[in-house]
Amino acid sequence: MNFRYKFSIVLIILGLMSAIMSFGGKKSASFSPEVILGILLKGEYLLSPDQLAVLILEQDSGIQVVDVRNPDKYKYLSIPGAVNIPLSSLFEPGNESYFVSESMKTVFYAEDDELSGQAWMLSMQKGYRNLYQLKGGLSDWDSIIMRSAFSGDKISPAENALFEKRYKARRLFLQWNSMPDSSKAGFFLAKKKKDRELVGGCE
Repeated sequence: MNFRYKFSIVLIILGLMSAIMSFGGKKSASFSPEVILGILLKGEYLLSPDQLAVLILEQDSGIQVVDVRNPDKYKYLSIPGAVNIPLSSLFEPGNESYFVSESMKTVFYAEDDELSGQAWMLSMQKGYRNLYQLKGGLSDWDSIIMRSAFSGDKISPAENALFEKRYKARRLFLQWNSMPDSSKAGFFLAKKKKDRELVGGCE
């Protein structure tokens, strides 16, 4: 999709948002269409699969990953640590607590950019902060993280570090998705404890 086509879509969406906002009932802290357009054009709200992989591997407590697909797709396959909030129920009262913290970074994802882009746009229009989108969704995660491979006679230190990071993220993804739902809630707490014990054992 070329830039001109994307830009046209953005303008249409922002026009619709302006019309909706004119009817009132909006939070005073919501972003204006102009601000949202500026963020969209800069692209700084997009996280690559590699960037998200690092945050997950580091068990960054400052992020939450939100899967906006339907529950069946989420249960079949999801990114480690992700919570499932379908787009249709994104702003139901029980889900508001996920977005009220201004220090927590929220990363939306779906199969591709469509649903997660809608979630990002609607959340921005609501006035929520620190919102991101996994670029390319699970499709790019699969091609970049899950199918990562090296070909050639030599590998540079940077390439080797990248490959190892992707390998660890791939292994974590497979481990997460092989677990029953009942075991996922405490998975990262148990993993963090185990990692600390391993580090302590080496001292």
